[in-house]
Amino acid sequence: MPGAILDLDGCLVRGTEALPGAPEAVSELRRAGYRLIVFTNESQKSPDQLAARLALAGFDFRPAEILTAGLVAAEFLERRFRGGRVLALTGAWLKSELESRGLRLLTLGQAQEADVVLAGRDPNFGQENLAAACRALWSGAAFVATNLDRSVPGPDGPSPGTGAMVASIIYATRKRPAVAGKPSRLAARRALYALGCPPEETVVIGDQIEQDLGLARAAGIRAILLTSGTTAPEEARAVVGALRPAAVLEDISQAADWLNKNSQNS
Repeated sequence: MPGAILDLDGCLVRGTEALPGAPEAVSELRRAGYRLIVFTNESQKSPDQLAARLALAGFDFRPAEILTAGLVAAEFLERRFRGGRVLALTGAWLKSELESRGLRLLTLGQAQEADVVLAGRDPNFGQENLAAACRALWSGAAFVATNLDRSVPGPDGPSPGTGAMVASIIYATRKRPAVAGKPSRLAARRALYALGCPPEETVVIGDQIEQDLGLARAAGIRAILLTSGTTAPEEARAVVGALRPAAVLEDISQAADWLNKNSQNS
């Protein structure tokens, strides 16, 4: 059975609104027999919250069909640091998720006791948080980041992403984190497991060169790059080498048509 790993922002929605033709394209892919998951580098919202957001935009995704960098990070910490002490520089949902998995959250003042520092998107990140992260890492804690996105789209344009926060910690400590989200190998393995489809029958559909094409490369699968989000057409057409996508298309409705024709021709 074929499968598709879909990006969220710039592929399915822009803000709270569905991109033109996107709900219909998702329905067409389902009718064609595709298994689907949505994979986003989001770390502040749960799959349930994102499923509700997508429902308001006209999509029908179950929470089990939504994978986030925050969820992958929580699963990773549960396996690698079971019952461990975490300095979580993240939003409230991810902190709650970590606690539900038996991990012990520390305050900034307890940073030097940490087994691991988890850096996610944190609207309250500032000098005090940076200093605590550095103290923990200098004391021997492991370092994990939900993602390294430089910026995130918003209704008023892009804003600094998790990667900007993580970069300050890297610069100060010279330590690099294990990364849970796209385009890491951890993300690629988790996405393929969630989808349950053979790699040769799976495709990534997204609008970002680094994250979406990088995920496809890490997973050893083909990709379709869309110009409906952050990547301009001329930038998309300039991608060469290992990241080069199987197709560059305007939006996901064209992707559904392209996959249908490819299947017929195979």
